[in-house]
Amino acid sequence: VRRLEVATGTPSIRVPVVQGRTWRIAEFDVPGVTEERTAVVAPTQVLAGEVHDAAASSRERRAEIEREEADGRAALWEWCRVADSRDREMIPPEAWGLYGEEHERQIEAAYREGKASAPICIGIRTYDVVFSGSDALKQVDRALSKRRFVRRRVLPLAERDSVLRAASAAFVAANADVADGECAVCFADFAETPAIPVVRLGECGHCFHGACVQELADRNEPCPLCRVAVNWHEALKVVAGPQRGGC
Repeated sequence: VRRLEVATGTPSIRVPVVQGRTWRIAEFDVPGVTEERTAVVAPTQVLAGEVHDAAASSRERRAEIEREEADGRAALWEWCRVADSRDREMIPPEAWGLYGEEHERQIEAAYREGKASAPICIGIRTYDVVFSGSDALKQVDRALSKRRFVRRRVLPLAERDSVLRAASAAFVAANADVADGECAVCFADFAETPAIPVVRLGECGHCFHGACVQELADRNEPCPLCRVAVNWHEALKVVAGPQRGGC
């Protein structure tokens, strides 16, 4: 389900859609990947659902955060590189990846405010980092029905800063040869999105954000640029490697 804001009285809107298991609204219009559809704007309907007590959660979390700050510690949000893992306790330390600085701020801000989840956009995909409920401490892609564990690790400030510096240096070194390029799906420069793992296709050498080509990989589609057949299993191994991001 997607919520779109339109002006009062708008009879219809045109939106880009992409086909996966079903048709869904895309974040961007991508030539050769998305199609345009007209959607009729119906009267607003109010749906009843579970009410999240944001005030209570905010108070509890604020007390927790105050204790952390008093001890000179800070949070670091991490995502599990293994999608749909079933046992959090069995995840090895090297299987946890770091979010980028902007996403770290967004997730931590929502957590401090007592919200149930934090929506984030990575490439052309949208995720919810969920704090409570049945998907608590998971990164959820509702469009592709994918879930990953996340965790909030609290470290001394100096150690947290050291972890972030080391991860940034490792990412820059691993992607130095594509620093001047851009993802052909979302058109963002790789240099401006260092937190998103970069996938290089072995068959043709074209590079994309791992998050942006996940749906193509799920459908075993060819390269979106040159249409050569791709071994996506090999190509997406980079997402499970020692990089920062969140696919």
